[in-house]
Amino acid sequence: MLLSAYPQMPATVIAERVGWTGSISWFRERVRAIRREYLPVDPVDRLELVNEREPLSTSSADHDKHYRYLRAILQTELSTCQFSRGNLQEAYNLGLAAVQALSIIPSDQNARVIAMKSIFDQIHNLSVGEAPAALLAIYAHLLVQLCNECEANQRKRSAISPTPSQARH
Repeated sequence: MLLSAYPQMPATVIAERVGWTGSISWFRERVRAIRREYLPVDPVDRLELVNEREPLSTSSADHDKHYRYLRAILQTELSTCQFSRGNLQEAYNLGLAAVQALSIIPSDQNARVIAMKSIFDQIHNLSVGEAPAALLAIYAHLLVQLCNECEANQRKRSAISPTPSQARH
């Protein structure tokens, strides 16, 4: 179906492509009624859906962790969307919420990577938006801190598990 491939295609164009000869207003109404099923889900709607399902995150530590990953990724995506629309304060709030959601699980490597991505996006957005240098410095400090933690964990992991050449000696 055309709506699957082109969910925004005008009903008049669809009518023309399928050879519709009936009432265009009737056809438009029918396309309007089913178009929602073919549109991609908006990130705001996804975040609301995730927030509605938050009680599931209390089932286990893994559920909570994955819930935090998902929510932080969506908040980072929405932060970038808000920045592109010129809503710098909302972009800042969403980015900060993403980092805070992940700060609860500081020893998790994946949480650090997601937080680093969010912080990097915030630094980029705020610098383009001509934010004060002090605010950029706060984010830069957080990013450096997370990078240092990742490096320290990498060193710890390599000290614990020897490389194949070290295991042979």
